[in-house]
Formats: sequence, C-alpha cells, structure tokens
Amino acid sequence: MATQAAAIWHFFKPKPPACTEARVLYHRLMLPKWLRNNAEWSSPYEGDDLNLVILPDSANWENIFRVPLIPKGHLKDDDDVTVTIKVGAILAEQKPRYPMSYMISDEDFAMGFQLLDANNDDGLGPYRAVEGEPGKTLRNANVHVAATTNSKNNPDQFELTLKPGEAFGSAYSAIDDGHMIVAQFSDNLSLSNGLTFELYRFQSVESYTINFIEITVYMDSNLLELWQTSSSSNPIETFSNLSSSTPLYQFGFPWMHFQLYSSVNSSAIRGREVKDLKFS
Repeated sequence: MATQAAAIWHFFKPKPPACTEARVLYHRLMLPKWLRNNAEWSSPYEGDDLNLVILPDSANWENIFRVPLIPKGHLKDDDDVTVTIKVGAILAEQKPRYPMSYMISDEDFAMGFQLLDANNDDGLGPYRAVEGEPGKTLRNANVHVAATTNSKNNPDQFELTLKPGEAFGSAYSAIDDGHMIVAQFSDNLSLSNGLTFELYRFQSVESYTINFIEITVYMDSNLLELWQTSSSSNPIETFSNLSSSTPLYQFGFPWMHFQLYSSVNSSAIRGREVKDLKFS
C-alpha cells in the first residue's frame, strides 16, 4: 500500500501554479486629475490632464499630499506585504533640483525614496533612500540610508519597491541602461496602523511636475502554507493508513470535481502505477 501510495503521491501531488495566491490589497494608477480631486493636499498646485504641477510653498521637507492606502486594523504587523510605486515625473527647472520624496508611512514612521537631479555636482545620482517621522513636515529626515550612484543622466520614470514589514526598499530607473539601489531602513512600519502614501518636498522654493503615480499593495504568497497537504510531515505515511473509501487527493473547478481513491484494481497511467480513479 505504501509503495502504491508513493506512486500516487508522485504523480498527483499538488504543483505550484504559475500564479500563486498573492493578493492585491490596493491598486491605482493616479493621474493628475484624480490626484487633484482625491489626495489630501497641503501644498498649492495647478496643471492639466497630463501634468500635475506642484508649486513652491513655505517650508522645507513639507508634506505635499497624502493618499490613504490601507485602513488601520486591516493588516497584522507580521503580514508579508509589498508596496510597488511607479512614478512618471519631470524634474524641476530651478537649481539645485531635488524632486520629491515618495514615501509610505504608518503615521509614526515613513520610508521611501527621494528622486534627485542627477546633473547636480554632488554625485548622488537619480535617487536616494529617505526615512523620517511623517507630519506637516518630515521630521528627523534621514537621507543617509543607502549608497547612491554618480550617473549624470536624468531619467523620467522610476520604479520603487518597499517591504514595510522588513525595512527593505529598492529603487530602479533606466539610467545607464538600468540602475538600482537597495536600502535597509532603520525601522519597520507597523502594518496594523494602516498604510498611507505621502509625498514630501525637499526645499520650499521647488516646483515639480508629475505625470502619473501607480501604486500597488499586495500580500505575498506563502507556498509553505499553500501546499501543506496534511498534519503529517510524511504524506506517504498518511496515505498508508487510509481506507479504500477515503479520498487520497481531491481538487476541483467550478464545473467539475475530482477525487482520487485507493481502490482494488490497479492500472498504469502515463507509465506510473496508480490505483483506479473515481470521479465525483
């Protein structure tokens, strides 16, 4: 019975699908009109359907706007969550040019990336990691989180990824045929407090133009939990103790349902010795 069960398990054991059970918690392509109508603004702005122009204001590190993503209490602190942010932006015309910081916060701590002017002589490249305490301004702002690059070309699209529960982030752009930095922030976000997208300026005199911001928040899959088939660490031992009327494995679709039984007559399926199949 154990040998036959082993053959059954080898042939019919669940295989990880091409698309696992990752779950999208939030997704939106934020265009200029949507941002003007839906963001919580702290800064003056103007623009048209293709360009959101953020005007100068009175304070350095000022919060420009906020967009709530995940409400408080919806997540647990140990949930495995990833946030991706894709940004289309035009750098400011004045010098020095330090575009905005795109950040995710839990209302107590914020982490993200500041988009820079790669043509500056400071050798910092197109972006750097930033963290701090969110509010009307970003308090205790820290930009010494990760290494930077010294490229002199300005990209206009950026892809930012954050693991708020693991204090991890990465930023990518097409600069120099593709360049990435990774960052380890000093603290995690408390996911149970909810997640908010926040935009901060660097200097009060700066003006920025945004074409779009696309944000996705999703729960990562856990294959260990997904494909755990029984309480036993050895599925063959479990199968050996089953009666002939006990389903060994079952799976289904909305229009049909299958069950694999241990039965008395053996047959070869694709060259593997297994027991008869019964369909219900």
